[in-house]
Amino acid sequence: MKTKLILLLATTLTALAATPTVDEAFEQLKSYDDGQSAVALNVVAQEVARASGDAAQKRAMAQRLAALLSAPGTTKAAQLFLCQQLRLVGGDEQAPLLAKMLEDAQTADMARLVLQTMPGDTAAKALIAALDRVRGRELIGVINSLGDRREATAVKPLTRFLADNDAGVARAAALALGRIGNAEAAKALAGARPSAAWQEDLLEAKLSCAQRLVQAGQPAKAEAIHRELLAAQLPLNQRQAVLAGLAVSAGDKALPVLAETIQDKEAALAALAVELVRKQNSPPAKSVLKQALPKTAGATRLLLLGALAETGDEPAVAELAKLSDSADSLLKNAAAREIRRLRYAGTPELIARLDQAAPAESTAALAAAPYDGRVIEQRRKDLAAKLAEGDRLLAYLDCGVEARVQDPSGVGIRQLKGQGWHYPGSEKAAPPPAGTVAFDGTEVRFEISGLDPKKSYALGLTWWDFDANGRAQAVLFSDSKGGQTETVLNEVKLPNYRSAKQGPATVTLPADARWRADGRLRVTIRRRAASNAVVGELWVVETQPGSPVSTRVLMDGAPVVNQPVAPLDLTPPAAGTKILLVTGIDHPAHKWRETAPVIKELLEKDARLKVRIAEAPDALGAANLKQWDVVLLHFQNWQTPGPGEAARENLKRFVENGGGLGSVHFACGAWHGEWPEFQNIIGRVWHGSGPGKAQHDPYGKFMVEIVDREHPVTKGINDFETTDELYTCLTGDAPIHLLAHAKSKVDQKYHPQAFVRDYGQGRVFLTTLGHDVRAYTNNPAVGELLRRSCAWSARLTPMAP
Repeated sequence: MKTKLILLLATTLTALAATPTVDEAFEQLKSYDDGQSAVALNVVAQEVARASGDAAQKRAMAQRLAALLSAPGTTKAAQLFLCQQLRLVGGDEQAPLLAKMLEDAQTADMARLVLQTMPGDTAAKALIAALDRVRGRELIGVINSLGDRREATAVKPLTRFLADNDAGVARAAALALGRIGNAEAAKALAGARPSAAWQEDLLEAKLSCAQRLVQAGQPAKAEAIHRELLAAQLPLNQRQAVLAGLAVSAGDKALPVLAETIQDKEAALAALAVELVRKQNSPPAKSVLKQALPKTAGATRLLLLGALAETGDEPAVAELAKLSDSADSLLKNAAAREIRRLRYAGTPELIARLDQAAPAESTAALAAAPYDGRVIEQRRKDLAAKLAEGDRLLAYLDCGVEARVQDPSGVGIRQLKGQGWHYPGSEKAAPPPAGTVAFDGTEVRFEISGLDPKKSYALGLTWWDFDANGRAQAVLFSDSKGGQTETVLNEVKLPNYRSAKQGPATVTLPADARWRADGRLRVTIRRRAASNAVVGELWVVETQPGSPVSTRVLMDGAPVVNQPVAPLDLTPPAAGTKILLVTGIDHPAHKWRETAPVIKELLEKDARLKVRIAEAPDALGAANLKQWDVVLLHFQNWQTPGPGEAARENLKRFVENGGGLGSVHFACGAWHGEWPEFQNIIGRVWHGSGPGKAQHDPYGKFMVEIVDREHPVTKGINDFETTDELYTCLTGDAPIHLLAHAKSKVDQKYHPQAFVRDYGQGRVFLTTLGHDVRAYTNNPAVGELLRRSCAWSARLTPMAP
């Protein structure tokens, strides 16, 4: 024992001795190079963070960093780190030094990294002055930074570059003016005469400018841009973008154009027009929908019916209900989906109308129970008899058979997600209704309504791994909007019958009042292991003071001690460009546990990129997200609420303030139907499933064609063949800069495979590639594209392929 203590003490003293003082760390930093110990960098970074909160200390620290940055012999790796720290504390005093660094190809990008986000006129003037001193790639970089700053004083200096003979320079100037987006920039773009090499970029710039003008309260100027573009002959995706922009800038004045487009032969354009009219939510818009209905059929008609039903139109509700019982399975399923959407998003009055018009639809997908209603009623009585004195059973739902119930007290349970199933032979192991369950590949979700905030409640449920699938599950509570979520029961292994002859388990959970302030509570049963989540029954109990179920989580009467979930380590690496890879949930076909490490390995082939994997999308709500350089989304909250409002706003703020954002494969479907602004941030999103909505070509080989061969991301990358899913499922109207596309063998159309855009001061990229490990590794060009996109998003110069 004595020997162990001596060894421990020696190890501790050695570790302490190895940590340099601040002065020693600055001295060691001067000769730092990639691959060396980052201890000194950690010490300096911590000191910079401490100094950033005090004006005097902040200025002194900026001076010290700048002195080392300009010192002879300071390595390029150290200079990059110093510039990253200057972003936190730098000011006007450092602008001249940084401006000089713009003239050196080896330091230009790292200097721009600081000047671009530095507040005040001095940094802006330094960048504008550099326009006359730098050329080539460095000039394009400075132009980009002025655009990212949305520097209004740069409009006139930038305008002259629209006539530059270098298409790359002219393209950058147009896009920068689009991001600045004021009336002067709009006038400059209107006078541009692009070559074929950057004609599409000019369109993107004009759309971006129009969007900025709307945000600045000048919709009429934006409308003029949209109408000018609408008159041009544009490809489908660009027509969609212009149409959506016009709906925003012109409001109800856009309705005649939208009414005409509803009749368009292009189904995707017609669907967009219906959605845009629906969003107007005005009496003239409703009139457009009603007038269009007799002229339409098929998928467009269903969308019109849904839009009209949402306004309370009785004939539309009745027709949807009739179609949900159609002999045509395609129409039936599409109508049923639209009714479920309206049930989820509609007003209480509309939900009541739907329940009356289509009562069978809510249970159509549930399993046929091998017993009648008397069994359910007897089960209610048995549960009520077992309650503690004074407790009262309210609503009870047999999850495998019923989709919604309401107790005379007003308390109701509604299943939001899950299908019904009956375990064959289960009645021999346990009396019904034990063998009927609701299940889902990711989670089963419910909403409890009619709760009195002044009363106390507990929830009860049963679950069972009858077929020994190896299930483990958790229970989560959230408010009715899904904004706040808490895991109230961590991972629990379910009892199984097939191998251990165990019966169903009964779980009771106190329903804390903080989750049900508006009388509603969402309950999620989430899969933690095996192929799906299951739940057999769910019920609500009104509890009295002292009730055994009012304060503790119980399983089969025994207290369950929740093991605390280990907090995510979101501390950024001390050195390098910091990439946070956010994953942890996806469509069951996407094996994120396998692909995330592969992505990390591919990115870190660029020694400048340092990647950390966060296996929880809620990481986007972290307070220190701003300390990262790029967030790479590698998740899709498949039939599950995405990270809540706080996380969404945190990510939005991160990108607006200059953080990089990337999206791979099905991350384009994150927050589907929950966060409209995500489409504006990321550029294109998954259009969902439904009639006429193709998803992707069958998994297989196809050719990715590079569209822009001069962009820093794709310069030097040739067309390449890959084995993957060719996505045909993107929608959106935000301006994008297309880098690569591929031609579908199914619809014979070209679809984006990689593009970039700007949002606020942040750079955004999206690639639809990456279905599985093979997709990432079958051709080195895939990793190269992803790696270079991340570097570009972090404002580094992408390394040559």
